[in-house]
Amino acid sequence: MAHVAVIQGSSRGIGLSLARHLLKHTNLVVVATSRTPQEGRAQILDKLENSAKLSKRLHNLELDVQDEQSIFQAAGYVKENFGQNLRLLINVSGVLLPEKSILKIQKGEMQKTFEVSLAWNRFA
Repeated sequence: MAHVAVIQGSSRGIGLSLARHLLKHTNLVVVATSRTPQEGRAQILDKLENSAKLSKRLHNLELDVQDEQSIFQAAGYVKENFGQNLRLLINVSGVLLPEKSILKIQKGEMQKTFEVSLAWNRFA
C-alpha cells in the first residue's frame, strides 16, 4: 500500500492547498479531515486535472478537533485502515477570531480560537 498523509483542517486555506498539492505532485494517499468531509472533498477535487483518477487516492474523514470522541474515532480509522503506512500528519486546523475589535472579543471566543488553532496538543 502507498504511504499516507493525514491533513487536519483541509476544507480551506493552507490545508486545502496542501491536499491538492499532495494529490497532484506525489503518490501519497491523502486523508483529508474536516468537520464537513463531503464538502471538503468537493473543494479539494475542484479544478484539479484528472480529478477522477486522483480521487482514488483521496479519503475524506470527519474530524472536529474540539470533540474528543471525534478525535479518537478519526485516529482509530487511520490506524485501522492505514496503520504502518502513515508518513505525514499535518495539522492546519484553525478558526479565525470574530471580526471585531480585540477589545470586544469575549473570553470564550478567544479560548475557542486557541483550542482549535493549537489542536496539536490533543495528539501529543
